Amino acid sequence: MNRYPRLREETERIITSHIREREQHTKQQISLLVDVELAYMNTNHEDFIGFS
Repeated sequence: MNRYPRLREETERIITSHIREREQHTKQQISLLVDVELAYMNTNHEDFIGFS
């Protein structure tokens, strides 16, 4: 890529642009995953009322 500086610049621009476009969606998906994990009820835990 050093031999083709314009190609490198354009490649970096395209990749950076794509990453920025997907950043917000990725953050939302990670937040959703964390919320799902926090909402999980471990019914096998001894503090659960129906634990056997």
